[in-house]
Amino acid sequence: LKSRDMALALAWRLHIRHILQAAFAQGYTASDVVRQGDWSFYLLEKPWPRP
Repeated sequence: LKSRDMALALAWRLHIRHILQAAFAQGYTASDVVRQGDWSFYLLEKPWPRP
């Protein structure tokens, strides 16, 4: 994406940053990056509450 459209790549990066920061603020952590072909996904996990 970056080689084709730098502005779109920057917008995408900032959008993902916003989403991840909101998830981290709610207690989620990024535990893995899953790659499937040309796609990549962040695996987010939230610890179970302790009784």
